[in-house]
Amino acid sequence: MDEKMKWSADTYDRFKSERMQPSLDLAARAGALLPGAKKILDIGCGSGMSTAAVAENWPDADILGLDLSEEMLEKARAVLPKVRFARQDCSEPLDAYGQFDLVFSNAFLQWLDNQAAFAENVSRIVAEGGLLAIQIPDFSSMPADRCIKDAAEKFDGLTEKLGKGRLWNIDAGGYYELFSRYFARVTVWETDYYHVMDSAGSILAFLSGTALRQYLQFLSPEEAARFNGLVLERLRAAYPVRENGKVLFPFRRIFLLAEK
Repeated sequence: MDEKMKWSADTYDRFKSERMQPSLDLAARAGALLPGAKKILDIGCGSGMSTAAVAENWPDADILGLDLSEEMLEKARAVLPKVRFARQDCSEPLDAYGQFDLVFSNAFLQWLDNQAAFAENVSRIVAEGGLLAIQIPDFSSMPADRCIKDAAEKFDGLTEKLGKGRLWNIDAGGYYELFSRYFARVTVWETDYYHVMDSAGSILAFLSGTALRQYLQFLSPEEAARFNGLVLERLRAAYPVRENGKVLFPFRRIFLLAEK
Protein backbone atom coordinates (compact mmCIF):
# COMPACT_ATOMS: atom_id res chain seq x y z
CA MET A 1 0.00 0.00 0.00
CA ASP A 2 1.28 3.45 -0.91
CA GLU A 3 2.52 5.42 2.11
CA LYS A 4 2.89 8.78 0.33
CA MET A 5 -0.59 9.97 1.17
CA LYS A 6 -0.70 11.47 4.65
CA TRP A 7 -3.87 10.68 6.53
CA SER A 8 -5.44 13.35 8.72
CA ALA A 9 -7.35 11.74 11.57
CA ASP A 10 -9.20 14.97 12.35
CA THR A 11 -10.31 15.46 8.73
CA TYR A 12 -11.40 11.84 8.44
CA ASP A 13 -13.34 11.95 11.72
CA ARG A 14 -15.22 15.14 10.86
CA PHE A 15 -18.11 13.05 9.53
CA LYS A 16 -17.83 10.39 12.19
CA SER A 17 -21.44 9.25 12.30
CA GLU A 18 -21.65 8.88 8.51
CA ARG A 19 -18.42 6.92 8.37
CA MET A 20 -19.15 4.72 11.41
CA GLN A 21 -22.65 3.52 10.49
CA PRO A 22 -21.45 0.94 7.92
CA SER A 23 -19.12 -0.54 10.56
CA LEU A 24 -22.00 -0.83 13.00
CA ASP A 25 -24.19 -2.50 10.36
CA LEU A 26 -21.44 -4.91 9.30
CA ALA A 27 -20.62 -5.81 12.91
CA ALA A 28 -24.30 -6.50 13.62
CA ARG A 29 -24.56 -8.90 10.66
CA ALA A 30 -21.29 -10.59 11.57
CA GLY A 31 -22.38 -10.88 15.19
CA ALA A 32 -25.51 -12.77 14.19
CA LEU A 33 -23.29 -15.39 12.49
CA LEU A 34 -20.45 -15.49 15.00
CA PRO A 35 -21.57 -14.14 18.40
CA GLY A 36 -18.87 -16.01 20.30
CA ALA A 37 -15.74 -14.73 18.52
CA LYS A 38 -12.84 -14.60 20.98
CA LYS A 39 -9.96 -13.43 18.80
CA ILE A 40 -10.61 -10.60 16.33
CA LEU A 41 -8.47 -8.64 13.86
CA ASP A 42 -9.49 -5.25 12.46
CA ILE A 43 -7.56 -4.63 9.22
CA GLY A 44 -7.09 -0.98 8.29
CA CYS A 45 -8.59 0.15 11.59
CA GLY A 46 -7.82 3.86 11.05
CA SER A 47 -8.74 6.08 13.98
CA GLY A 48 -10.61 3.25 15.70
CA MET A 49 -14.17 3.91 14.49
CA SER A 50 -14.52 0.43 13.00
CA THR A 51 -12.76 -1.09 16.00
CA ALA A 52 -15.23 0.58 18.34
CA ALA A 53 -18.07 -1.14 16.48
CA VAL A 54 -16.28 -4.46 16.90
CA ALA A 55 -15.59 -3.88 20.59
CA GLU A 56 -19.23 -2.98 21.17
CA ASN A 57 -20.42 -6.29 19.69
CA TRP A 58 -17.68 -8.49 21.20
CA PRO A 59 -16.78 -6.79 24.51
CA ASP A 60 -14.91 -9.82 25.87
CA ALA A 61 -12.86 -10.61 22.77
CA ASP A 62 -9.11 -10.12 22.29
CA ILE A 63 -9.07 -7.45 19.58
CA LEU A 64 -6.10 -6.29 17.51
CA GLY A 65 -6.30 -3.28 15.17
CA LEU A 66 -3.77 -2.78 12.37
CA ASP A 67 -3.14 0.33 10.29
CA LEU A 68 -0.26 1.98 8.43
CA SER A 69 -0.93 5.52 9.68
CA GLU A 70 0.66 6.29 13.04
CA GLU A 71 -1.51 9.41 13.40
CA MET A 72 -4.64 7.30 13.04
CA LEU A 73 -3.31 4.71 15.50
CA GLU A 74 -2.53 7.35 18.12
CA LYS A 75 -6.14 8.48 18.01
CA ALA A 76 -7.39 4.89 18.13
CA ARG A 77 -5.30 4.14 21.22
CA ALA A 78 -6.66 7.22 22.97
CA VAL A 79 -10.26 6.27 22.21
CA LEU A 80 -9.92 2.53 22.90
CA PRO A 81 -7.17 2.05 25.53
CA LYS A 82 -8.15 -1.58 26.20
CA VAL A 83 -7.65 -2.63 22.57
CA ARG A 84 -4.26 -3.55 21.12
CA PHE A 85 -3.12 -1.61 18.05
CA ALA A 86 -0.05 -2.02 15.84
CA ARG A 87 1.41 -0.28 12.80
CA GLN A 88 1.32 -2.54 9.79
CA ASP A 89 1.12 -2.36 6.01
CA CYS A 90 -2.01 -4.48 5.66
CA SER A 91 -1.43 -5.09 1.97
CA GLU A 92 1.38 -7.45 3.02
CA PRO A 93 0.86 -11.00 4.40
CA LEU A 94 -0.40 -11.00 7.99
CA ASP A 95 0.45 -14.60 8.93
CA ALA A 96 2.79 -13.48 11.74
CA TYR A 97 -0.24 -12.43 13.80
CA GLY A 98 -1.69 -15.95 13.83
CA GLN A 99 -5.29 -16.91 13.09
CA PHE A 100 -8.50 -15.19 14.14
CA ASP A 101 -12.13 -16.17 14.65
CA LEU A 102 -13.19 -12.94 12.98
CA VAL A 103 -11.28 -10.74 10.56
CA PHE A 104 -13.02 -7.38 10.11
CA SER A 105 -12.17 -4.68 7.58
CA ASN A 106 -14.08 -1.46 6.93
CA ALA A 107 -13.32 0.88 4.00
CA PHE A 108 -9.80 -0.45 3.44
CA LEU A 109 -9.79 -2.88 0.55
CA GLN A 110 -10.49 -0.25 -2.13
CA TRP A 111 -7.02 1.28 -1.58
CA LEU A 112 -5.23 -1.91 -2.68
CA ASP A 113 -4.17 -2.40 -6.29
CA ASN A 114 -3.72 -6.17 -5.79
CA GLN A 115 -6.92 -7.25 -4.09
CA ALA A 116 -6.53 -10.84 -5.29
CA ALA A 117 -3.33 -11.16 -3.25
CA PHE A 118 -5.12 -9.69 -0.22
CA ALA A 119 -7.94 -12.24 -0.54
CA GLU A 120 -5.46 -15.10 -0.55
CA ASN A 121 -3.44 -13.60 2.32
CA VAL A 122 -6.46 -12.98 4.53
CA SER A 123 -7.89 -16.45 3.89
CA ARG A 124 -4.89 -17.93 5.70
CA ILE A 125 -5.52 -16.02 8.92
CA VAL A 126 -9.23 -16.81 9.26
CA ALA A 127 -9.52 -19.90 11.45
CA GLU A 128 -11.68 -22.87 10.47
CA GLY A 129 -15.25 -22.01 11.36
CA GLY A 130 -14.29 -18.34 11.36
CA LEU A 131 -15.59 -15.35 9.45
CA LEU A 132 -14.30 -12.54 7.25
CA ALA A 133 -16.40 -9.36 7.30
CA ILE A 134 -15.62 -6.56 4.82
CA GLN A 135 -17.18 -3.25 3.74
CA ILE A 136 -15.98 -1.48 0.59
CA PRO A 137 -17.16 1.95 -0.62
CA ASP A 138 -18.42 1.56 -4.19
CA PHE A 139 -17.16 5.01 -5.08
CA SER A 140 -16.71 4.41 -8.80
CA SER A 141 -20.49 4.07 -9.21
CA MET A 142 -21.18 7.51 -7.69
CA PRO A 143 -21.53 10.91 -9.43
CA ALA A 144 -18.91 12.30 -7.02
CA ASP A 145 -16.28 10.07 -8.62
CA ARG A 146 -17.04 11.56 -12.03
CA CYS A 147 -16.92 15.08 -10.57
CA ILE A 148 -13.41 14.47 -9.26
CA LYS A 149 -12.16 12.78 -12.42
CA ASP A 150 -13.53 15.57 -14.62
CA ALA A 151 -11.70 18.15 -12.51
CA ALA A 152 -8.49 16.10 -12.65
CA GLU A 153 -8.55 16.20 -16.44
CA LYS A 154 -7.95 19.98 -16.24
CA PHE A 155 -4.47 19.29 -14.82
CA ASP A 156 -1.94 17.85 -17.26
CA GLY A 157 -0.69 14.45 -16.17
CA LEU A 158 -2.51 14.40 -12.83
CA THR A 159 -4.52 11.25 -13.51
CA GLU A 160 -1.40 9.43 -14.73
CA LYS A 161 0.46 10.28 -11.51
CA LEU A 162 -1.97 8.40 -9.29
CA GLY A 163 -0.29 5.01 -9.64
CA LYS A 164 -0.85 3.00 -6.47
CA GLY A 165 -2.47 5.95 -4.80
CA ARG A 166 -5.72 5.53 -6.71
CA LEU A 167 -8.93 3.88 -5.58
CA TRP A 168 -9.38 0.43 -7.08
CA ASN A 169 -12.99 -0.72 -7.30
CA ILE A 170 -14.44 -4.11 -8.18
CA ASP A 171 -18.19 -4.64 -8.40
CA ALA A 172 -20.15 -6.82 -5.96
CA GLY A 173 -20.12 -9.82 -8.28
CA GLY A 174 -16.38 -9.52 -8.72
CA TYR A 175 -15.84 -9.53 -4.96
CA TYR A 176 -18.08 -12.59 -4.64
CA GLU A 177 -15.96 -14.50 -7.18
CA LEU A 178 -12.70 -13.31 -5.65
CA PHE A 179 -13.44 -14.48 -2.11
CA SER A 180 -15.32 -17.62 -3.17
CA ARG A 181 -11.96 -19.02 -4.21
CA TYR A 182 -10.95 -19.32 -0.56
CA PHE A 183 -14.14 -19.43 1.52
CA ALA A 184 -16.93 -22.02 1.71
CA ARG A 185 -19.79 -19.53 1.75
CA VAL A 186 -19.78 -15.89 0.65
CA THR A 187 -22.66 -13.43 1.11
CA VAL A 188 -22.59 -10.06 -0.67
CA TRP A 189 -25.00 -7.13 -0.55
CA GLU A 190 -25.08 -3.39 -1.26
CA THR A 191 -26.55 -0.51 0.72
CA ASP A 192 -27.08 3.12 -0.25
CA TYR A 193 -26.62 5.51 2.67
CA TYR A 194 -28.32 8.87 2.05
CA HIS A 195 -26.24 11.39 3.98
CA VAL A 196 -28.00 14.70 4.63
CA MET A 197 -25.46 17.47 4.02
CA ASP A 198 -25.65 21.21 4.58
CA SER A 199 -24.28 21.98 1.13
CA ALA A 200 -22.12 20.71 -1.73
CA GLY A 201 -19.23 22.18 0.25
CA SER A 202 -19.95 19.62 2.96
CA ILE A 203 -19.64 16.86 0.39
CA LEU A 204 -16.29 18.30 -0.66
CA ALA A 205 -15.16 18.29 2.98
CA PHE A 206 -16.32 14.67 3.32
CA LEU A 207 -14.31 13.65 0.27
CA SER A 208 -11.21 15.55 1.40
CA GLY A 209 -10.64 12.83 4.00
CA THR A 210 -10.73 10.03 1.45
CA ALA A 211 -11.13 10.17 -2.34
CA LEU A 212 -9.62 13.64 -2.89
CA ARG A 213 -6.43 12.76 -1.03
CA GLN A 214 -5.12 10.65 -3.88
CA TYR A 215 -5.13 13.74 -6.14
CA LEU A 216 -4.17 16.47 -3.68
CA GLN A 217 -0.88 14.75 -2.81
CA PHE A 218 0.46 15.78 -6.23
CA LEU A 219 -0.71 19.42 -6.17
CA SER A 220 0.75 22.61 -4.75
CA PRO A 221 -1.46 24.62 -2.35
CA GLU A 222 -2.44 26.93 -5.20
CA GLU A 223 -3.24 24.03 -7.53
CA ALA A 224 -5.15 22.25 -4.75
CA ALA A 225 -7.35 25.31 -4.22
CA ARG A 226 -8.13 25.45 -7.94
CA PHE A 227 -8.76 21.71 -8.07
CA ASN A 228 -11.12 21.82 -5.09
CA GLY A 229 -12.96 24.71 -6.71
CA LEU A 230 -13.48 22.72 -9.90
CA VAL A 231 -14.69 19.70 -7.95
CA LEU A 232 -17.08 21.85 -5.91
CA GLU A 233 -18.54 23.38 -9.07
CA ARG A 234 -19.32 19.89 -10.39
CA LEU A 235 -20.66 18.64 -7.06
CA ARG A 236 -23.16 21.50 -7.01
CA ALA A 237 -24.50 20.39 -10.37
CA ALA A 238 -24.56 16.69 -9.45
CA TYR A 239 -26.15 17.07 -6.00
CA PRO A 240 -28.93 19.70 -6.08
CA VAL A 241 -30.21 21.61 -3.07
CA ARG A 242 -33.50 20.21 -1.75
CA GLU A 243 -36.59 22.19 -0.76
CA ASN A 244 -35.44 22.42 2.87
CA GLY A 245 -32.02 23.75 1.85
CA LYS A 246 -30.19 20.48 2.49
CA VAL A 247 -28.27 18.33 0.00
CA LEU A 248 -28.66 14.54 -0.21
CA PHE A 249 -25.41 12.64 -0.74
CA PRO A 250 -26.15 8.97 -1.57
CA PHE A 251 -23.16 6.76 -0.80
CA ARG A 252 -23.17 3.15 -1.98
CA ARG A 253 -21.26 0.53 -0.01
CA ILE A 254 -20.59 -3.15 -0.72
CA PHE A 255 -20.69 -5.62 2.17
CA LEU A 256 -19.24 -9.12 2.21
CA LEU A 257 -19.33 -11.96 4.72
CA ALA A 258 -17.12 -14.98 3.97
CA GLU A 259 -17.37 -18.10 6.11
CA LYS A 260 -14.44 -20.50 6.41
